[in-house]
Amino acid sequence: FTLFILCHPCLAKTSERAWVLKNGNVTYTVNYPLKKVKGRADNVRGKGQCENKICDFLIAVPVKDFLSGDGNRDHHMLEVTKAAMFPMVVVKVRFSEASVGRTIESTAVISFAGKTRTFQKIIVQANIGDSIAITRGTVPLVLSEFDIKRPSLLGISIDDSVPVEFELVWK
Repeated sequence: FTLFILCHPCLAKTSERAWVLKNGNVTYTVNYPLKKVKGRADNVRGKGQCENKICDFLIAVPVKDFLSGDGNRDHHMLEVTKAAMFPMVVVKVRFSEASVGRTIESTAVISFAGKTRTFQKIIVQANIGDSIAITRGTVPLVLSEFDIKRPSLLGISIDDSVPVEFELVWK
């Protein structure tokens, strides 16, 4: 139940620029009726390129790196997300340089658990400096869209909606 991230190196202040993800984290939130669980991954990798006023970025996170603090729950998460067969969550992000500002609207294509889905109008908050950008946002992930069977606790399944938050630092 987890996943991935989005990022938007909105640093596209020049029409020809390459970006590298220096560090970041991605957090998923699972809601049970009486409990909220968060899992976090810090091993996020990414790169991006802006050319001809279009920016394309690629971000990847190993599914096994999402940890919730409960080894049994994390192991079960690996099973339901088919991490052995599909070990990475991969996100491809595209946006126009014209949209670059404190808020960026982008399209993200997420590959997770063997399925690929496109998310339109993902909003990313950007704090842009001369040589660094920090991006934050949330992807409204829905498990059923990735054919993931929702885990249950005491016979009650988690919510189908699993918001995925990210904070990424680009140079």
